[in-house]
Amino acid sequence: MTTRRLGPNDITVNVLVDILALVSLDAPKSLVAGWGQKTRKEVEAYCLAVHLRASDNIVRVPPKPVVLNNKKIRKIGFIPIRGDQ
Repeated sequence: MTTRRLGPNDITVNVLVDILALVSLDAPKSLVAGWGQKTRKEVEAYCLAVHLRASDNIVRVPPKPVVLNNKKIRKIGFIPIRGDQ
């Protein structure tokens, strides 16, 4: 297995796990590590938009990435997310 060096715009596993926590989601690092950079950026964009929207900002939230429907990802606490009932 070859390891690709992270570029300046790449998202690390630890950072993405922290970003998921902003919207009350807990994902195992081993699961997030399997996501490619494109998926990580989609998840980052979604989570940051949801987080900003929760603060009454006018933000368009992109569609929820399919990878977030994984049963290994659990909600921590309960914060209703628009469209996620």
